[in-house]
Amino acid sequence: MILILITLLFPILSHAIVLVPDLNQGPVIDLTHQVSSVEITEMNQKILELYKKGSGPQIAILVIPSLNGEAIEPVAHQIFTTWKLGDKLRDDGVLFLISANDHRMRIEVGRGLEGSLTDARSKEILVKTRDFFRSNQFGTGLKVGLDGIMSVLNQPSAVQTYQREIPNPKKWKIIDLVPLGLLLLLIFFTIKNFNNKNRNFKEIKHNFELTQQKVRESLNVQNDTDAAFLLQELHMKLTIKNIQLEQELERLNNKKTQSSVYRLEQLNNQISKLELAIENIKTNINESQKLIGSNDGNI
Repeated sequence: MILILITLLFPILSHAIVLVPDLNQGPVIDLTHQVSSVEITEMNQKILELYKKGSGPQIAILVIPSLNGEAIEPVAHQIFTTWKLGDKLRDDGVLFLISANDHRMRIEVGRGLEGSLTDARSKEILVKTRDFFRSNQFGTGLKVGLDGIMSVLNQPSAVQTYQREIPNPKKWKIIDLVPLGLLLLLIFFTIKNFNNKNRNFKEIKHNFELTQQKVRESLNVQNDTDAAFLLQELHMKLTIKNIQLEQELERLNNKKTQSSVYRLEQLNNQISKLELAIENIKTNINESQKLIGSNDGNI
């Protein structure tokens, strides 16, 4: 369990390269106590005078005892990022870092100064300070390095290099307004369509209310409940009338049927009488022919 905790904590400890002091102590900080307070005050005044101009870069100097076995580049980057040196817009921060026991030093700059305080110029400045550090004259070496940095940054060309222009507000073109115009048209027609539907709904509702009112007036009722009861009563009466009408039609049909049968019987009787009369006539004719035939003789 302890091994696991150590394994988990090792990356965190490895990233804590150097304990970064508070920058509120001043732009020049010496953790080795090899620089006199008079020299630190003198350098602080130079840096603050440049910074107070408003357009000057933010310079910081830090002397540490050791890099704790790390390369100076990540340590410088860690300190530069922690202190957030330079203006956010211009990114014109400068860090002069010296590790006394490791005999290493570096000038870390923001992107806004990479064109003026180049790697070549930074190397020239560091070479000038090297002999002073080797002879343990840290105060003099720091002042020489600071003067070299400020001499580069005080040049007019350097100011033009690291100052960034504030982006101008975007100038709108006609083509840029097309999507906005389409959106406005879509919103306009959507609202118009909604208003038309709302207007139609109101008209339908108004017509329905008028119809209800006319029905109440025709039925002589005061509200929809009375009208419903009255319509139910009328429906029952209509149903009864329909039943009575069906019964009456059935009775009439039965009556017509009986009358038709009686008439058919009468016709059948008359036909029978006619047939009997016809038979009688035929019989009489036959008898008359027989009598005529008996009076004739052969010649």
